[in-house]
Amino acid sequence: MSVPLLKTENPYVGPNPFTTEDQHKFYGRDQEKSDLATLLVADRIVLLFAPSGAGKTSIIQAGLIPAMESRDFVVLPIIRVSEPPAEHVQREDGVRRCLPSTAAPDHRRHAQALCRAAAGAAGC
Repeated sequence: MSVPLLKTENPYVGPNPFTTEDQHKFYGRDQEKSDLATLLVADRIVLLFAPSGAGKTSIIQAGLIPAMESRDFVVLPIIRVSEPPAEHVQREDGVRRCLPSTAAPDHRRHAQALCRAAAGAAGC
């Protein structure tokens, strides 16, 4: 008699960050998620500073974004400080490319100054 195997989904995404689609797999960081959401509502800007691989992107994408959307906040697309703001344009051949945006302000200078200040405060 063979025993049927249960098909279960692996909750670990490996070296990739969790995304908003993975929010049902993202657990164990409820306090951090709540703290970030509270800070963001109160201060409107939060600097998340941690070593590479600590899970910053995961907590933002699978924790903070769904938490803010559940509070009826409109969440804008994620941009990286190291990249200029961009508009996604689809060309006639179907290829999507990014063009520098004239509509979105370039906040890289301010974000980089915050990062430098936080690194100095942390003794890095």
